[in-house]
Amino acid sequence: MGGKKMEVGSEEYKQMIMQAYNEQMLKVIDLIKGNDFYGVVAERGVGYLAESLGLTKDSHILDLCSGIGGPARFLAKKYGCKVTGVDINEFSYQVAQERTKEAWLDHLVDFINGNALEVPFPDHKFTHVFGCDAWSYFPDKLQLYKAAYRVLKPNGLISFLDMASDIPVRFHYEEYYGQVHPETIARYTSLLESAGFDQVQHHDTTDLACKD
Repeated sequence: MGGKKMEVGSEEYKQMIMQAYNEQMLKVIDLIKGNDFYGVVAERGVGYLAESLGLTKDSHILDLCSGIGGPARFLAKKYGCKVTGVDINEFSYQVAQERTKEAWLDHLVDFINGNALEVPFPDHKFTHVFGCDAWSYFPDKLQLYKAAYRVLKPNGLISFLDMASDIPVRFHYEEYYGQVHPETIARYTSLLESAGFDQVQHHDTTDLACKD
């Protein structure tokens, strides 16, 4: 995007996401990966992370930037929990709904086409907030973390898979998929603590990403 800062949630950003994550991209993912998980680490990482979340049938997860819903369906099917996904891309939202119905999981999983920074839910609604390889698009992650903190129940958990880097990086794919903003581990921790979270833990999934 030529190094230009773009506000996540803006109309310009929405159009960029819709052009990047479209029907053609979905066909490529289905062909190469054989599942409906976008992103590096994806299915391996979600399974790894889920083991530490203490999910039960009483859990209700908010999946921010849920894409076509692969992680949401995976978690609901394995743990019997409820999952609500939010994604700004109307195409991804429609695919998520269709595939969830086809999987007979629409009694556990639902989706909203909307902005993750403006989650339309009351305070203290969810036991978990989750993200899979999507939050690095946010240049101001503090706003996202605060939104997540607001809707979490007391003692709720935020958990996400994302890239981290100790040096400034640029990727060739940013020309097509928009600029990403990876943070250092220390910066992620600081932002989460500023949003109100405590007991922040980091798990290195580099090996899983390499296998993926």
